[in-house]
Amino acid sequence: MRWTQNNLGNAYTDLPSATSEERSENVRKALECNLAALEIYRKDEYPVGYATTQNNLGNAYTDLPSVTSEERSENVRKAIECYRAALEIRKKDGYPVDYAMTQNNLGNAYTDLPSATSEERSENVRKAIECYRAALEIRKKDEYPVDYAMTQNNLGNAYTYLPSATSGERSENVRKAIECYLAALEIYRKDEYPVDYAMTQNNLGNAYTCLPSATPEERSENVRRAIECYLAALEIYKKDEYPVQYAGTQNNLGLAYTYLPSAISEERSENVRKARECYWAALEIYKKDEYPVQYAATQNNLGLAYTYLPSATSEEKSENVRKAIKCHLAALEIYKKDEYPVQYATTQNNLGLAYTYLPSATSEERSENVRKAIECYRAALEIYKKDEYPQNYCITAANLGMALVSIDSRNACHWLREAYALKEFLPDQGKRSKEVIDEVCR
Repeated sequence: MRWTQNNLGNAYTDLPSATSEERSENVRKALECNLAALEIYRKDEYPVGYATTQNNLGNAYTDLPSVTSEERSENVRKAIECYRAALEIRKKDGYPVDYAMTQNNLGNAYTDLPSATSEERSENVRKAIECYRAALEIRKKDEYPVDYAMTQNNLGNAYTYLPSATSGERSENVRKAIECYLAALEIYRKDEYPVDYAMTQNNLGNAYTCLPSATPEERSENVRRAIECYLAALEIYKKDEYPVQYAGTQNNLGLAYTYLPSAISEERSENVRKARECYWAALEIYKKDEYPVQYAATQNNLGLAYTYLPSATSEEKSENVRKAIKCHLAALEIYKKDEYPVQYATTQNNLGLAYTYLPSATSEERSENVRKAIECYRAALEIYKKDEYPQNYCITAANLGMALVSIDSRNACHWLREAYALKEFLPDQGKRSKEVIDEVCR
C-alpha cells in the first residue's frame, strides 16, 4: 500500500497535461498520494521510504502551478521543507546517489523561490549554487554523466540568475554559467538527448544574451551566438510536440533579435520585425488565461519591439508606438505591483519609453505624453531602489531625467546625476547623460 501510494504519486507528477488546469489537478493528486504514503512511512520506522516520499512530495510542490507569486512562494517553501526532511536521512556517506539527487532538487527550489528583494534573491540563489556543488561532488562526469549534465545545466541557471552589484561581477557570473552549459552539452548530444540538448541550448542562449559586452562588436557577437543557440533549440522544440518550450524559446529568440546591434536602419528594421514574428509565435501558445505570467512577459517584449521598430513616417511611428502601449498595458493587467513587483517595474519603465517616443501633433499632446512617461518611470522607481536593483535604478533614473528636462530642469539634473553616478550600467558609459548634465545642469 505504502509503495503503491508513492508510485501513484510519481505517476501523477509525470503525467503529461494539455492545460495548466489539468497539470494542477494531476499534481494535486500526486500530493494526496505522497501525503497518504507519509501516514505509513514514519521517519523512525521506515527512514528510507520516508526520505523517498519527502523528496517526491517536494517535487510535487515544486511542479504545482500557482496563480499568484504568494502562492508560488508558499509551494516552493513547502518543497524546501520536504527536501530538507529527506536530507536528514539521505546523508552523503550513507546514500550518496540519493543525497545528490535531493541536493539538486533543493537547488532547483531555491532557484525558483520568489524573493521580495534583491538581497533575498541573492541569498536564495547562492544557496542553490551550494546545493548544486554538493550534488556535483557525487555526480562525476565519468560515473553519472546524465546526472552530471543535469546539475551543470541547473548550476548554469543559478549563475545566470544571481544578482550582481557591478557589471564586472555580472560578467563573471554569466561566464561561469556559460561554462556550465557547455559542460552539460558535452553529454547532452542532439542525437542522444534531444530534449535536454534543446533545453541547454536555450539556456546557453539566455546566457549569451545577458553577457555584458565592452563594445558594440562584442555585443553583436554575443547576441549572434545566442540566436544560434535558440535556433538549435527550435530544431527540437516543435510547436506541436513541445508547445510551451517552443513558446519560451521563441520569446527568447525575439529578445535576441531585439537586442542585436545593427549597422543601418534597414538592418535594424529587419531584426525587429523578426523579433515581432517570434513574439507572435510565442503568443499563439501563451494565452492570457492559461499562461498569464508568460503572456505578460511576451506582451511586454512585443511592446519593446513595436517601440524600437524603425518607421518611414511619423504616422507609421505613431501607429507602432500606440501598439507598444497596448502591449505594455496588457502586460500590466497581469503584472500587479504587489504580486510581481520587479516585472511591474520593468513594464512601467518600458511603458514610459513608449510614451516618450510617441509622436505628438501639438505641444500640448507632447506635454501630456511626457507627463505620462514621467508617471511610469516614477512608478518603476518605487520598486527599483538603488541599493537593491542598481542597474535597473540607473537606467530608469536616466530615462526619468531625460523626460524631465523639458519641464523641470532641477529634478532632471537630480535624476541624471543619480544615473551618471552608476554610469557603468549605461550605454556608452553614460555619455549622453553627461552631455545633458553639462548643457542643462550648470
